[in-house]
Amino acid sequence: MTGLLYDVDGLDDEMQELIRELFRPLAPEETPPMVVEWCGVSNDPDVYAFQLREVVPRTIRIGSPSSRIPRPSCNCTGSAAQPCRHLIWLMDQIARQMVHDHNQPLVLDAHGFPRVLAGSRAHRRIADFHIDVLARTLHCSPGSPIRRRPDVHRVREAREILAGLAGVRDDVGVDAFAPDLFDVAPEKLRQMLWGPRNEKRNRTSSQIEMENDDSSSSSSSSSSSSSSNSSSSRSQPLLRLVDLQRTVLRLLLSNDEFFGLFLKLLSPSDKARDPFRKIQQRVEHVLEILSTPAPALALASEQVTVAWAARQVRNAVEQIRILLEQPQHRHHRLHRASACRALVWIFNTLVLHHNRDVHAGLTQDDRNLYQRLIGNAGDDLSVSEAASGTEAAFFLLDELQLLCDQVQFRTQLERIRRRIQINGYRQPYMRRFEAILLQMRAIRAEDDSEEEQMDDDDDDDDDDDNSHNSSPPLLQTLHAPSSPAAGSKRHRSAVLTSSDRGEKRVREAGCCR
Repeated sequence: MTGLLYDVDGLDDEMQELIRELFRPLAPEETPPMVVEWCGVSNDPDVYAFQLREVVPRTIRIGSPSSRIPRPSCNCTGSAAQPCRHLIWLMDQIARQMVHDHNQPLVLDAHGFPRVLAGSRAHRRIADFHIDVLARTLHCSPGSPIRRRPDVHRVREAREILAGLAGVRDDVGVDAFAPDLFDVAPEKLRQMLWGPRNEKRNRTSSQIEMENDDSSSSSSSSSSSSSSNSSSSRSQPLLRLVDLQRTVLRLLLSNDEFFGLFLKLLSPSDKARDPFRKIQQRVEHVLEILSTPAPALALASEQVTVAWAARQVRNAVEQIRILLEQPQHRHHRLHRASACRALVWIFNTLVLHHNRDVHAGLTQDDRNLYQRLIGNAGDDLSVSEAASGTEAAFFLLDELQLLCDQVQFRTQLERIRRRIQINGYRQPYMRRFEAILLQMRAIRAEDDSEEEQMDDDDDDDDDDDNSHNSSPPLLQTLHAPSSPAAGSKRHRSAVLTSSDRGEKRVREAGCCR
């Protein structure tokens, strides 16, 4: 702002409030409310023209049918619950996360909302998805803006963006980028960026409105806050000379417009925009929520159960499959590798860390996520249904079947297979899994054989008297004796009780030795 002084005594209360709000001191991370895009002579030579671009915060509320806001509303329309461009834009963003098949056109209702989110459906779908999970997919922080601090997920995304700007595009390199900044405790990072903690911060009227459910009190709260605004709460300046990386990091963590612009400018091949990596991170957050004690939950309507987590994981895997069917991903080598990496991560995490009871329930499927998705899944299916490849019977395997060429993950999948033998499994599931591994072994053996043939051809062309002693082809791995067939011996999973379906568990002989 210019810092000029104004005498507002002659203005009415409403105009005084407008002036105070417009010229309030900005926090260092806040974007200026308006900028001049261009100026010049208008079509009329006696008229000068100025074009401004404005950043206006808007508050949107989506309530349940029994709430005082049964229909989505935006504060740009006042008390009238009318559709507006802000609501339509937000519904588009939400639908992108909750509607899996992006190739099918969505039918809009009279208000311009997708019918899958129209009326009370939006609140119900958000409650099932969970607002904190949705916040991460929308690249924002859950909770009130006055209490907002950069969370772990925003820091991770900032690391991905900075790595992309540095030309780092592999997962290992991105996750290890700038360890002096990111591989430190959250509190230490906060002190490095902002200095000693100080919770005071300038507030806009929109932020105060978000804090107050009673909209009638928001204007008075805004008035009192505007007159008592303090200067910046940061003990360190936002702009740090001779340290461009740390300055950009501060802006990425504190300024949503700056963050959104950088995210938009990056290539789809950068990890910050990798859809498969984002789905993996969403599943990671869902599993963290499942392991969080119930008292930590913010909303009673957002129930956390094994059934809810299983539904979220299934939806994520389905999204990966749908993305793989799109030409831009199906034929892209890096995208296929990223999709397989996400699936293997989900598979490995479920098998290694979620074969345990985490919630009370009548059945094992109500308590144990692994058993619900893999161990017991499809127990109620007929033999013909299981043989036909029903999705419930072969969770995650249908997607892996599309990626048999990603042989670099075979070793990890072999370890997962051995752990499944300990946890407990169904015979059809294990047979299908072993068939996928067999395909991967065959592809790997064929690739190795072709490489050896190329080496032999090079030796022949060079007329080298010392023949090249290459290692024998690995085709024997295709015909190597496999482990005893699933079902040759029945065992119980170590986590089963006498009342559970132990007779449906099988374990390979000697796998626990």
